[in-house]
Amino acid sequence: MMLGIEVTPEQVLIYRFEIIEDSPTTITDDDFKEHNIGVFKAHFGQCPSTLCIIWQDILNCTNKDLGLCPSDRSKEGLKRLLVAIHSLASVTGISTRRDQDDNLWHWMKVLWALEAKVISWSQKEYKQKNYGPGRKFILTVEGADLKILYWPEKEYNHSGRTILLTVDGVDFRTFERSTDDYNVDKKQYSHKFHHGALKYEIGADAFLPKIVWIHGPWRAGMHDRAIFAEGGGLREKIPEGKVIICNRVYKDKKHKDNDELMLPCVGDSSRLFTFKSCLRSRHESLNGRLKDYSILLDTYQHDPDNHVYAFEAVAVLVQYAMDHGHPIFEANTVPPD
Repeated sequence: MMLGIEVTPEQVLIYRFEIIEDSPTTITDDDFKEHNIGVFKAHFGQCPSTLCIIWQDILNCTNKDLGLCPSDRSKEGLKRLLVAIHSLASVTGISTRRDQDDNLWHWMKVLWALEAKVISWSQKEYKQKNYGPGRKFILTVEGADLKILYWPEKEYNHSGRTILLTVDGVDFRTFERSTDDYNVDKKQYSHKFHHGALKYEIGADAFLPKIVWIHGPWRAGMHDRAIFAEGGGLREKIPEGKVIICNRVYKDKKHKDNDELMLPCVGDSSRLFTFKSCLRSRHESLNGRLKDYSILLDTYQHDPDNHVYAFEAVAVLVQYAMDHGHPIFEANTVPPD
């Protein structure tokens, strides 16, 4: 049985006026137009209809990991959720009010827990050389109709598909840490930003708008190839005879064949070259959607140990958008011979 307040996209849009502009709580049908929806997305990163679906899923979810109290399912709870999402999408730095920060972390953990709302998942703690509560997790499906983030074990192992996914390492700037010996941690250095950063390995299905793999966080100085080859990592997940699309940095000289990698190659036919390029560009557009949220685009000023919550909360929000009318663009549906 669902508990809590049900809302429509129109009501979510009204709450935006109350939260952001402190304006009157009533708007006409004419106000629910493209302009105001665009302004809403600028503040919250998603359209009202997507956030409405997220709210209904929170109400329907029985996962105790969400840690929801009765007030969280009320109108005030919805407003606090919108404030938290607004903080992810539009606000950088640390809030001047402690209660706003507490609200942000609470709802980030709620969004993170939504990953497992209809999914059985195994969380493997692993001892890593870098700091933070790094977690490597694989989500596996157990016959559920709704899915957020998951590794499609059955489809990848038993389908006739050869090309499974695209993979890329993405850096996100963070406040630079010092070590006992130096004023900056050089292993945290990102050559992309010339700044301290954290890195995540992200895998996206090659033909569906789905995030299927997240591995991190790692210090940005760790090479993409090293993360890919990490014990229990993505290399070991790829079934024999299947391949992934990636860029040249993933080529490992220790593995003579690299049979599981489809790398850019000057010897490719024009059609195959275009196909690979399109898939890599598609993955870059996914990375760009993650960085539509200011908390990931700008330098992360909070405790780096909590960055993983912000990242996974944004990943859930992006996946919801792709599931409900805003997918990333499609590559050629039929790969070249």
